[in-house]
This record gives sequence, structure tokens and C-alpha cells, in this order.
Amino acid sequence: MAPLAIPCITAIILLRKHFPVQRLRSPQLDVWQEVATAVGSLLGMLFISILMSALAPFICYQHPGQAGSSMKASPDILCDLSDAHTPLVVVALMSLLCVPVPFLTNAIWITWKYSHRIAFESRRNILQKYRFLFFRFHPHAYFYGLVLVLRSLLFCLVPVCIRNDPGLQVVALSFLIMSFSQIQCVLRPWRADICNTLDAIFNLFLMVLLICAPLASGFEADQRPLQVLGLVAVCSILGLGLAVLLNIVYRLVMT
Repeated sequence: MAPLAIPCITAIILLRKHFPVQRLRSPQLDVWQEVATAVGSLLGMLFISILMSALAPFICYQHPGQAGSSMKASPDILCDLSDAHTPLVVVALMSLLCVPVPFLTNAIWITWKYSHRIAFESRRNILQKYRFLFFRFHPHAYFYGLVLVLRSLLFCLVPVCIRNDPGLQVVALSFLIMSFSQIQCVLRPWRADICNTLDAIFNLFLMVLLICAPLASGFEADQRPLQVLGLVAVCSILGLGLAVLLNIVYRLVMT
């Protein structure tokens, strides 16, 4: 039901424009502009919830002995496009096409066109409809609203792409959290400095929670992917250290 929340809220906002009290309060009110801003703000807050609800039919777990797989949300439904699973997949695809996909494509498009539109005063009015993407951030990081949307999208895709390996899921989520935290620390995009500090603190506690939860649950992870990732990480660190060392030696020789 979560993907249907935004269309219902939009309908309510549109109906309110016919109320005389609303017209008396603001005769020059641009209803469509306010609708776009309100819906965009709600989608930004509920994007993960809506997307996870729509992706539920695609999040499955493997039965022991390779005996098929079931939906995590409804274990009694097999993920084999059966009579019970197929309607859920159809509804999920329709939900994705109705809410998350249009929101994401609009966010990408308006962010891409932001620099061009802000340069022309006659075209700035359209940015008012999408101010929920920009008004919280400094001008040098105007695109950070899109970064947050893409971060939410990647978080939701982890259990879809990595189904039967919780250890690899933890590694993928840790990588995403640390990567976007690094971007945030470098850009410091929030207009209020306290928000930049709180964002970094929340990411830190999110990492602690992500580490403690698997340890407390005692899950078993496939060791082979973790060993490969560990080897890649060690080689990357050694390669980066060697590159820095060679750069220092080169500068010393050249001077």
C-alpha cells in the first residue's frame, strides 16, 4: 500500500484548491507548484519505504538443499512466478513505474538542467517546483539531493541483488555507507553546519548498528566471497600505499 500513498496525498492536495478558504488566504497561489513541492518532499522522506514495499516480491531467500526460494515478506509464496507470485510481481512493476521511477527520472533531469536554468531568470520558476531537491544545500553542492535519492536506491537494491549471502550484504551496505559518508564529509553540503555534523554522526552509528546486528544474530556467512573481498581490499591498500610512496620518491628526485 505504500506506493499508493503519494497519489492519494496528491489528490487530496488538488481537491483543496477548490476550497474558498484556501483561495481567500492566497489568491495568487500556484497550486501545481505547491503540489510538486509537497509531493517531492514526501517522496524524499518515504522513498526507501515505498521502494522496499514495491521490491518485496523480488526479495527472496533460498530453501535448504536448493529446493526453490520464497519471498521474505511472505514465506508461503514461492518465488517461481506461480499463480500466487506473478500477480505480486505485476503489481510491484506497476508500483515502480507509477512512483519511484518517475520521481528518480525527474530528479536526475532537473539536477542535470539546474545550472542551465539558474542562468536564465525566465526559466527559474520551474526550479521552485523542485526546491525540495536544492534548498537544503549549499550552491556548490546543489546536486546532493539527487545523491541522497541514489543512496536510498542503492540501499534498497542490495537485498534484491544479493539474496542468499547475508555476509556479502553487510559488506555491500558498509561500503555504501562509508562511500556516501566520505562524499558528505568532503562536500559538507548542508546549509546548516550542525546538519553536516549530525549526518556524519548518524552514519557512524549506522555503521555500528550494521556491525553489531549480525554479531548478535549469529548468522552464518559464505566465507569465499568475503575472502576474495578481503584480498581485494588488502591489495588496494598496499597498491595505494605504494603509489603514494613512489610519488614521494619522484618528487624528491625531481627536486
